[in-house]
Amino acid sequence: MALIFYMLQKHQEQYPHKDDTMNIFKNAGITTEQFLKEYWQKKPLFIPNAFEDFQPVLSADELAGLSCEENIESRLIFENGPNHPWELHNGPFNDDTFANLPAKGWTLLVQAVDQVIPEASHLLNDFNFIPNWRLDDLMISFAVPGGSVGPHYDQYDVFLIQAEGERIWQIGEPCTKETEFRTDTPLHILAEFDHTQEFHTKPGDILYIPPRVPHFGVAATPCQTYSVGFRAPSYGEIVEGFAGYIADKLSPDLRFTDSNSESLDNPGLISDATINQLQSIIQHAVQDKESIKEWFAGFMSQPKYEENNDEITFGISPEEMSAIIESSDTLYRNEQARFLYVQNDDSPALSLFVNGHPVNSESSSNELIMLLCQERCISIEKHNKLLLSKENIKIIKHLYEQDWLYVE
Repeated sequence: MALIFYMLQKHQEQYPHKDDTMNIFKNAGITTEQFLKEYWQKKPLFIPNAFEDFQPVLSADELAGLSCEENIESRLIFENGPNHPWELHNGPFNDDTFANLPAKGWTLLVQAVDQVIPEASHLLNDFNFIPNWRLDDLMISFAVPGGSVGPHYDQYDVFLIQAEGERIWQIGEPCTKETEFRTDTPLHILAEFDHTQEFHTKPGDILYIPPRVPHFGVAATPCQTYSVGFRAPSYGEIVEGFAGYIADKLSPDLRFTDSNSESLDNPGLISDATINQLQSIIQHAVQDKESIKEWFAGFMSQPKYEENNDEITFGISPEEMSAIIESSDTLYRNEQARFLYVQNDDSPALSLFVNGHPVNSESSSNELIMLLCQERCISIEKHNKLLLSKENIKIIKHLYEQDWLYVE
């Protein structure tokens, strides 16, 4: 954790605040609205020089350092491993790992860099045209020449940002449920891959790939690629999650009854009347829109990794919280915290959820809630009056005590 703390502090100093987001589509000759209508979840898009003069958030050595940390998910992939093709090694790694790597044909991948490096988190602001509850994480990969993770497809949308070096991307036609994978590797690599498009990406370029579209990127030079992925829960996850939530809310005193049952020719038969009654019970449970809102907000705001609560602060008074705010320049969302809100049908107050937990608030705090969910770093000078109101300081105090908000 010492390395992560040093890097977080270093990069926070380098990148203290970002007010504006960029229009990443301007060099593709389209608007954000055109992208959402014509490309999002439909077809790939190459965006040349989307980020002008792009500088990587981390050096290759710093990325390797992150992969040595216990609580960081990392992988090494070798196209021609010592044991079998497309060999996978899971971190954490150590110095000896990187001292003995070949000159070609391997890739290092580090997940959720945005959760430990503030500058990486701020980069996600440029993708605010997609609801941020859909954002998954920012994965960074480093590859030497010939390095790749193989031809594959994802079940979610991804923006591939070329951060350093150059890479050759090939894209094929959308896959189907009949698409076959190689059986000689634990990686989901396509058994066959025919490409229809090819792009040579350089620093600042972005390649957008919709779900189930196969793609194959090979490093032409030592390079870093940033993958901005989006959450796409399966139907099974949605049904299972909501079923468990609603089951916990139902009183155990509510029981199945069959007071209007009729005699049957065979006692082993489950009658259509019984099935209709069960269907009615299930339909009644899922028709509560407010329950669906509450469950989904908690579900989608859950952190990807277990929260680290080692540094939670207790016992801050509202007056002390106000003093902390007044003596600071910027209020930051914890990079590991997910903020989102829902609008209620039966109340003017917005409901804020952070990391799966509801946060009590009144309608007078609606503006604060929207600000917290929209901005990862908030200028205290710009929003001083809003942040220091009596109602809002209580919410900020609670979020600060949970380590979901922090100052420099």
